[in-house]
Amino acid sequence: MATAAAAAAPWLRTRLERLPDAVFGFGVCVAIVSIAAANGGYFPTSWGWSALVFSWATLLALLVGRNQALSVEGAVFLVATLALTGWTFASAIWSWDAGDSILEGERALVYASAVAALLLLARGRTHILLGSLLTGITLVCAYSLATRLLPDRFGRFDSTAIYRLANPLGYWNSLGLFAAIGTVLAVGFVGRGRSLIARALAGAAPVVLVTTMFFTFSRGAWLSLGTALAFLLVLDPRRLQASLALAGSAPAPAITVWLAYRSHALTTVNTPLRAAIHGGHRLIVALVLLAVLGAGLALLFAIVERRWSPVRSARLAYGALLVLALAVSIAAVTVHWGSPPTLAKRVWHSFEAPPRSTANLNQRLFQFSSNGRLDLWRSAINEYQSAPVAGTGAGTFEFWWQQHRTQAAQVVDAHSLYAETLGELGIVGLALLLLALVAALVGGIRARAQPLVPFAAAGFVAWAVHAGVDWDWEIAAVTLVGLACGVALVVDRDASEPRRRLLMRFVGGAVAVAVAAFALVAIVGNQALSNAESALQQGHPLKAEKDARRAKRWMPWSGEPPLLIGEIEARSGRRVEGLRDIRRATAKEPHYFITWYALANAERGAVARVAAAHVVHLNPLSDEAAEMRQLLAKRP
Repeated sequence: MATAAAAAAPWLRTRLERLPDAVFGFGVCVAIVSIAAANGGYFPTSWGWSALVFSWATLLALLVGRNQALSVEGAVFLVATLALTGWTFASAIWSWDAGDSILEGERALVYASAVAALLLLARGRTHILLGSLLTGITLVCAYSLATRLLPDRFGRFDSTAIYRLANPLGYWNSLGLFAAIGTVLAVGFVGRGRSLIARALAGAAPVVLVTTMFFTFSRGAWLSLGTALAFLLVLDPRRLQASLALAGSAPAPAITVWLAYRSHALTTVNTPLRAAIHGGHRLIVALVLLAVLGAGLALLFAIVERRWSPVRSARLAYGALLVLALAVSIAAVTVHWGSPPTLAKRVWHSFEAPPRSTANLNQRLFQFSSNGRLDLWRSAINEYQSAPVAGTGAGTFEFWWQQHRTQAAQVVDAHSLYAETLGELGIVGLALLLLALVAALVGGIRARAQPLVPFAAAGFVAWAVHAGVDWDWEIAAVTLVGLACGVALVVDRDASEPRRRLLMRFVGGAVAVAVAAFALVAIVGNQALSNAESALQQGHPLKAEKDARRAKRWMPWSGEPPLLIGEIEARSGRRVEGLRDIRRATAKEPHYFITWYALANAERGAVARVAAAHVVHLNPLSDEAAEMRQLLAKRP
């Protein structure tokens, strides 16, 4: 009996030692899946909960963690992220809309608290962090893919709208990027996983990930993936091994994409439900078989790698082959499409041209139109020029666009993290953002000899590139994955233990508690406002007013609760009270044309005409402005 207990003791001790690693990995995976399931973390109702969890994780790491040491790159990454968050909140002081600026600060707080928690908890656990990210991404993409291949059992079938895969994140391009980052990480584990099981599972994952990315029909996701893989081959000192891992990972997802491309029912708008079900069921059988093939190829690669190690001459020959392939590719492109200047002009003209609508979504992948992004970027630059140092305030691009747009498109974001940051937060905000990105990349370059770091760096680059041409910053699940890859680049760099550990714990803990307290306020306020809007849509004005008043108490900086209260009061015959609250909303959000529109409809005489003129000035191309022009024409 004593002998059995003694034999079991080392096993139990080993399991207990590994328990914190398991809890950390499980927590990262659950966080990614949960935020992705909540519409990708796009809406404010999810930000408070996310920041609360991350801040408490940070506090726990500070109180009981043994090692709070940060590398130089890690410290710069964290400080720059915190400073960007602080600058976002501070912009409410001079912002066109203080309420929206504080909302943007709430979202930035999610990212800053997540970076802090991961930097403190992921030290020595890079492989667990990246493995958990890959697991979470694959689970989300598997569900998303099921909504397309099994429309009779998952989701809501609608082939007459966009028919591009978006659930659960809510935006197809960001879902494509999500899958692209997962694909890069999967290749990393195929090549450098610590066990045969991990390598086999990683070999099966790209079948799901790449197929999901295909059905988003996102050109930016494919370009980001290509950029990431090219960056990987440049950065990784073991590029021959990485290339072989990529080659071993490619056949199964490539065959899947070819089958998906040939499926008319799954790639054509206005497909009948019956045809979509039939096409999906056929493809899902192929997916299962190809996932098994991918796992088998990954195992084969692992076995061969253990028995064969390329000599130095083979690595040099491979490097020369890459250079030769690049030269041949450039020559072929020049012969087929013309000289670099000619090719650049053709690409630019295609980029400026409007997109061509087509029922076959496969054709979209071969278009190079910016889809109107150039106008958005130019508008953001003009916004920057109006306030170059500090910007017009976080979250104000929407108001700038409404006032200055030359096309009917109604957008909220500039479709570029860098252009929008420059316009809203000025050169200071952009400098802080770039400082954080550069710190992570420098850490990745210096730690590139670590097995999985080049793949994490490639995933980080995929996010940074795609965020430059789309609004991924607003999809919290995608940005958190990108920032987590950035943490993996700096967390295991050489670091010295801070001398003033007690002071660091006290200051860091105080900040974490303050963030948690603010997160609770945000949870109550945003949820109350969301409940009020839902109640009003469902025809329950009394409940809507009650929830709106609660939101007003918890969010005194926002103009939305008093606007909602004022409209309810005005509709219920309480005109004096309604006018008072609508005026309060107008004072809080003077650049939001809807508040002036509500005031114009509630007021009379000269005040109504002034409010109508504000609507026309703030959003001249809107339907509301056209209505107000008629009002002004009747009452000159």
